Amino acid sequence: MKILNQTPPNHIHGLNYRVKSLVIFSIILVLAIQVQAQSLTISSGGVTGTSGTNWSTSGTNPVTIAAAVGDANINTTVVVNYLNAGISVILSAPADIRLSDAISKTAGTASLTFQAGRDIFIQAGISSTGSSLPLTFNADSNNDNLGAIAVSDNLSTNGGALTFEDDITFNGITAQTINSGAAAIAFNGEVMLSNTSGVTLTASDYDIIFTKAVNSGNSYSLDATVKTWADAFLAHNTTTSYLATITSKMELAAAMAVVPAAGAWLGGSDEATEGTWKWVTGPEAGTIFWTTALSTGIKGYVGTNGSFVNWNTGEPNNSGSNEDALQIRNNTDGYWNDLPTTSSTLASVVETQLSPSPLTISAGTGTVTFGGPVGTGKPLKSLSVTAASTAINGGTVVTNSGSVSGGQSYSGNITLGSASTTLSMLDTPTDFTLNSGKTLTNATNADASLTIKTTAGIVLGANSGISSATGKLNTILWADTDGNGGGIFVNSGASITSNGGDVTLSGGTDYTTGYARGTLATNWSGVRLDGSIT
Repeated sequence: MKILNQTPPNHIHGLNYRVKSLVIFSIILVLAIQVQAQSLTISSGGVTGTSGTNWSTSGTNPVTIAAAVGDANINTTVVVNYLNAGISVILSAPADIRLSDAISKTAGTASLTFQAGRDIFIQAGISSTGSSLPLTFNADSNNDNLGAIAVSDNLSTNGGALTFEDDITFNGITAQTINSGAAAIAFNGEVMLSNTSGVTLTASDYDIIFTKAVNSGNSYSLDATVKTWADAFLAHNTTTSYLATITSKMELAAAMAVVPAAGAWLGGSDEATEGTWKWVTGPEAGTIFWTTALSTGIKGYVGTNGSFVNWNTGEPNNSGSNEDALQIRNNTDGYWNDLPTTSSTLASVVETQLSPSPLTISAGTGTVTFGGPVGTGKPLKSLSVTAASTAINGGTVVTNSGSVSGGQSYSGNITLGSASTTLSMLDTPTDFTLNSGKTLTNATNADASLTIKTTAGIVLGANSGISSATGKLNTILWADTDGNGGGIFVNSGASITSNGGDVTLSGGTDYTTGYARGTLATNWSGVRLDGSIT
């Protein structure tokens, strides 16, 4: 049995192949209505008051505004009026929450919490000019591993803490600013940057914490022209634009922002081998994500080799023995379903490879902490950190600047919290620089390794230092990784203290056999050692 949304109203797949009783049809229709219910939209066109169609309020401070048995649309003024009166608000829905128009608080001290069982879509700005506005975004609140946060606009809390409790994607079409003022920012899930114009995070003299991985991402759009999956595959199958592949709940949330109610095609198929579902488009082409060795209807990171899947109950079922195409069935739950490749017609979700996204972080006297790897899934274009200290605990930071200035810059001290750390700057003319008087230290209290590699040069500023007080720190400074020029300069007073670890200063495409050549644009070439190595 399956619930499909090819064209409204809901149709039963395979109606042309088999007869369904009216009783079964009625059950399916009821189930379909329930699946699409209980989402909450906040917009300027919504209803006002303290209750309305499918929503109600409860409590005094905080006030909870909750979706009930159907989709609800409330007016932004309902939320703003509570906040301006100093009354905190919790927006709650079993499915999605979507902010379509801006929320601007001008008075009162109050907090705003988004609590969704599935996804949170912030498609308009949130700001406060009167007192602070702590913001909390809690997607996947039922902890079923389905749901994420998608932010397309700016956030400004005027001194209110910003907390993102689940995976988040920033996907604005212009540069985005996320500003907490004098308050901390915490990302408790993975972060995906799908904004080539850049994202800037500001917490004035407060900490900014990334608990998990940070990567660049891609964009998702809709080809609304309905066609068969076979035709959609032919229309959208290049290296840069293709039927979308969904490998995480962040990507699912980003894709669902464009999926119509009738559903759309994705780039998955088991046409080559029945029961072996794989991605057949994009860089993931050939990757298996489900086989008959697994249960139907599974959801989350439980597919083949931990792949992300989001199958509807009982799917895939190869009904009619000819269902080899992957459908994301609607824009409410985003469940997957199998359909024929040549008879059913739908719109298509198209994924476009974006250039890497730049990330700028300003924490003043605060600390920026990276708890997971940065750029290992897809590099950032650049990473600029202004903070008293940066804790790199996730092992790797990768940037790819595309032959322009960028790379990585850290204004303050750097600590390493992983047994092995690699700071990699690809395709950039910008030197990696440890600023004068700053330190880069092994904070693991054990033996560790550090590799700094860049297509340009590596500079240790005057009186700066790389060191390890406890445990060896095997250190590799690897300049000129593309063989086009780049040296290593250890300035006067700078030092590398490895505490018994190996130290290698080299360059070229293979640091074990190459050497740092320097460039004519500098007053040093190769390796210049004005400081010390011990």
